[in-house]
Parts: sequence; C-alpha cells; structure tokens
Amino acid sequence: MAIPMPGLAVQGLDINKTIEKLVTVKREPLKRMESEIEELNLQKDIWAALRQRLVTLGNLAKRMYDYTNPFGVLIAESGDKESFTATAERKAKKGQRRVQVMQIASAHRIASDSIKKEQKLPGGIFYIEMGSKKVRVDFSSGGTLADLSSRIEVAGREVVRPSLTHDTTETSILVLDAVKGGTGNVLRFSGDVRILKEAGLLTEGRAEEMRVPLDGPSSWTTLSPAGAVWSVRDGMAALAPGARIEYGLPRAVTAAAGWTFGFSLMIETNSRPRTNQTAVGQTVRTNILIGPDDPLKIEDLTIFGPRLVAGIPVDKTNRAVTNAPARAAGTNSSAVVRLVEGGDVRTETAVPAAFRHGVWQDISLPLTQLANVQAPARVLLVNENTAARVTVKDMVFRLSKDGGLVAKNELVAPRDAIVSIDGVRITRPDNAISDAIEGVALRLIKPGKETMLDIRHDVDLVSKYILELVEGYNQTLLYMNAVTKNLTREERQKLESDQKNKTDLMKALEDKDKADEEKHKGRLPGDMTISQLKSSLGVIMMSPYKTRLERELTLLMQLGISTGKVGATWADLKNSAGMLELDTSVLKSMIEKDILAVAQIFGNDLNGDFVVDHGACFRLYELTRIWTQPGNSGVIAVKVRSLDRVIVEKRKSIDRVEMSIKAYEDRLRAQFGSMETRVREYQERGRWLNRQGQ
Repeated sequence: MAIPMPGLAVQGLDINKTIEKLVTVKREPLKRMESEIEELNLQKDIWAALRQRLVTLGNLAKRMYDYTNPFGVLIAESGDKESFTATAERKAKKGQRRVQVMQIASAHRIASDSIKKEQKLPGGIFYIEMGSKKVRVDFSSGGTLADLSSRIEVAGREVVRPSLTHDTTETSILVLDAVKGGTGNVLRFSGDVRILKEAGLLTEGRAEEMRVPLDGPSSWTTLSPAGAVWSVRDGMAALAPGARIEYGLPRAVTAAAGWTFGFSLMIETNSRPRTNQTAVGQTVRTNILIGPDDPLKIEDLTIFGPRLVAGIPVDKTNRAVTNAPARAAGTNSSAVVRLVEGGDVRTETAVPAAFRHGVWQDISLPLTQLANVQAPARVLLVNENTAARVTVKDMVFRLSKDGGLVAKNELVAPRDAIVSIDGVRITRPDNAISDAIEGVALRLIKPGKETMLDIRHDVDLVSKYILELVEGYNQTLLYMNAVTKNLTREERQKLESDQKNKTDLMKALEDKDKADEEKHKGRLPGDMTISQLKSSLGVIMMSPYKTRLERELTLLMQLGISTGKVGATWADLKNSAGMLELDTSVLKSMIEKDILAVAQIFGNDLNGDFVVDHGACFRLYELTRIWTQPGNSGVIAVKVRSLDRVIVEKRKSIDRVEMSIKAYEDRLRAQFGSMETRVREYQERGRWLNRQGQ
C-alpha cells in the first residue's frame, strides 16, 4: 500500500509514482523473458501441429498397404439394379456372372375374417408350426381378437408376427406373417384349433380332385435322350428304358393343404435269362435269345441283339444272376414318379413304389411327407431301369374332406427365391442370398431378364485413397513451408491453386490448417530439423521401388504422381515448393493395366514372409512414426521436451527477478519513508523557530 507523503507532494514530489517508475524500469527484463516464454510455447504449438499432420499423413500412407488397403476391395455391380443388387467381399473372385432373378421369395401370410372387436373367442391351447419350429400358444381364458393377437405375439415370436387391422370402426382383421420366407416355412396349426376356426383363420379342407391328363402326347414334354421311346394313349403313359417325360399341372397344390398324390404303376421286365445253379465263383455258358426289343440287363451290362452265348458270373449267394431291374437311389424301384417345384427350378422329390413284376399297383402319398416339394407345378415320369418298361395311369391329386384344416384367407403363398446363375438354377427361402457366389451377397428385388453381374476391383476407391494421400502430403509440406519461411500473398495463392479436387477428408481440416499457418508463419525460419524432414519426404516420393511390372512401373511419377508436369521449367518446380501433382488419367490407366503392380509400389513384401517391408507408403509411414512417437524415441517429442526444459528455466529466472524487484521496491519505500520523517522534523523545527522570532 502506498504511503502518502502530503508534505513532499505539496512541494511537487509524488513518492508513489516515483517508486512505480523505478520498479517499472527494473521489470523490463521480465517482459523480455515473458515474451521469450510465449515464443517457446508457440514453438511447442507448431511442433504439435506438425505432429498432427504427420500422424494423418502416416495413417493415409499405412492404409495403402495394410489389411484395409483399397487394392483388395471388390465391388459387384448388377446390370439390372431394379432386379437385384450385390456386394462383394475381398474373398470374391473377379469376373462376370450371368444372373437372372426368376422368382422372389415370399413369406406365408394369412388373415382372419373381419369380426367384431368385442366378439369373444373360445379359450384353449393350440400350436403354430413353421418349418422345424413349433410354439405353444396358451389362450385358455379366451378373449377378443385383439387378445388373441397379443397372446400369439408373446408366445409365437419365433415363427409368426401378428398384426391387427381395424377395417371398420367396429370390426378387425388379424394378419399372421411367417417370420421366414420360402416354401419350407408354411404356417401350420394343431391343438385346439376351433379358436382359429371361429376367428376365420382356418377352415375345413374341401373335397377336391385334380387329375393329370394321360390322353395324348401333346401336353407332355420329352426330356428323354435320343432313342428312349415313350407313348401316351388310352389314359396310360408307357416309358421304355431311359425315357423321361414331364407334364405341367394346370395349377399348383400346396403340401400344407392336405393334398394326396395317387397313381397306378406297373413295371414289366423284358426277359429272364435261363441259368443253372452252380458253385460260387464259377461261370456258366448259357444260350440266351435276345430280340431287337428285348434287352438283357446283367449287373452293369446291357445286351441287345440276336442269339448270344455269354458267360454269366455267379454271385456269392450261390444263385445265378437274373435280370432283376436296378433300383433307383433313394427308392425301392428304378421306376420313379417325381414331383417338380414351381418356376423353372428342378427341385424334385421321388415318390417310391414297391416293385412287383407285371402287376398294377396303386400308390397314394400325402404331400406333407415330401420334404423338398411344397407346391408342385409339374409331374415328371422317369424310367431309370434299363431292363424294364414302366407304365403309369390314373394320376390324381386329391383333397378329402378330412384332409386337414387350411388357411381360409391366404394373402401371400410361401415361395422360394429362384435365381439362375450362369445357367444353374438355385432356390433359397429368402431374398438375401450370400452362399450362391463365393464372397458375394445378392439382394433380390423383383424378377427380371438375364443380366451380367460384374465383380471387379474398386478403381474409384483406389484413386480416392491415392488422391487423399497426395493431399495429406501437400498439406504437411505446405505447413512446413509456412513455418520456415515468410510467404508472400502471391506464393500462398500459388500453393493453394496447385491443390485440385479436394476430398471431404482434407476439406474438414483446411480451416484449422489455414489458421495455424497464418499464426505460425515464419516462426521457425531456416529450421534445420524441418528442412531435414522435408528432404527425407522428397527422397521417399522420388525413389524407385520394385514391382511386377519392373521398369514399366518403378517410380511414383509413372503413376502420375510428381512435383511437376513433364516439360515444366525450373521456375515452376521452384514455385511448387515440392508439392505433388496427380494426373488421374495416368493413374487410372495403370490401375486398369495391373492393379497388383500399383499396389506393390506403395507396399510390397519382398522376402515372402507376408509382412510388407518395401514400397513408398511403407517408408513414408516408418518415417512419420519415427517423428511422431511419444516418449524418448520420437523426434518431435524430444523437441517439445527440450522446449519445456527451457521454459522451466526461464520461469525460475522470472521468479528470481520478481523476488529481486520486490526487495528493491521494499528498500525504496523504506528509504522514502525515512526521508519523509526527516523532512517533517525539519518542518517542525522551522515552524518552532519562526514562532520564537515573533
């Protein structure tokens, strides 16, 4: 606190101001020291900003050769995006595939009748099945349609999704959607289904019959090899060995609806060899008469022609071999009737028949027993026995009154997706297919014409990554040029004009970069450490690298990456300040020519240990890592730590000077205080003397 000295002040001397002026003079060195600390902190900010740019540059470089590199990225482009789209993983194989969406998968959807909201439904327990899943719904207490919807939603979420729609102000409709599509996921119900019948979801299967006409060949399609004879007349279809014919049903029937499939079948062998029983392992010579239409089947041997003497081996059961017909795989007969799924996909299920020579046999089979066919659209007759003739009659699909409950209001029938890939037709239960083409996921939208699926490298992504690398390099170099040299306005405009086609990645940093450059411009003129870094970066970008194209591609400039165009003057190169330019046309042409070689120039494994150890980006990342590592190993960290030590020492010096100035100020105040006391004493004595003289 200032000590007032009115006496001296009256005489024109302000002690407080005098002391402040004297102390201010003493503080001049402190101002210089504080200014030096501010400059040191600014240098720390510069090194931090440079580190940030080097880290960004290093990351841009590393992603050019690590497991996320763009050279392994593939795209799958559909020739008809309205029909299907596709995505590709890295493991996909390049090339073109012919794809046609023939049918879209759909999930089974049924609806109830429109019933009053307040109508009470009876209670009970029922089951809902879809595919291999079965859920129990406890509706013991009964309730409204809304209550039923709630119970199904809680208990049946694994198989069905219920939804309630108020079609009028007084009535509602319950819709049930199977959670999965495909013909194998039909909604089925069991248990106390009277609840569902009263709600109008189910109804009794109606008596119905659909016969397969066998009155002429015009409705049948031959699939037989040449020479396989078949005929359709008098309500019967006769097939010689090897014959295959197919008939399209007038409409599909659903396995879940309680249909049965029936037919009559007769198998007739053409001849029986005359053999003698003999010892095991012996061979007999038997005269066998074989006519032109009377082939003989002996194990894997089929014989056609006139009288023949043949050696017939005897089996291990001590019986002579006969010409019993061969059995078809998965059946007990080589004479087979098959059902074929809808569309053009050959999803076939064999219908077995017991073999009895020359006797008509009646076959009846519930469609629910056929696992692979849920909605047959064609009947296929096949004779796989090379020694027997097959005759079929009375083919019929039949639905009896007690054939089971069916959906009363089927809104959407369950269907499989059908896709043709390079002529091979496949089926899947849904429209997202990821297991048909290795590494490619298809998303089906609607049926369409055959088109090409092009699986190729993502050239645009490669170009984008390289452009961002060039921009990251230029941003780093631009900053180093700014802090080491006072740039003129013209120089700054030239540097900015050299950066074309900015990407979003770089645009996000530009505002901060410009602010930093303006604030830090010229703060480290001629800094040798930064000059060394600039030189190292230039060497990396101009050095040759090994690739599979050898001399045709060893330098980045052969990819269109250079410090100037061919034929540029020295002045142009000097003004560019080491900035890179990218000729995208040259880059894309090299990518299309050999993308693997382009990848190798950025990062390559020369010693075959599956670890990148060569390439421009490999060296660039290693350089930035040396500069940006924390602790004692990073160049920038060492620089910042050195600046911190200088700042600490300067603050200590400031503290010492502050203490010295405080002591100096205290001495001044003490001295001026003593002087004031003496002056007052002199003034008192003067006034006393004046009084004595009076």
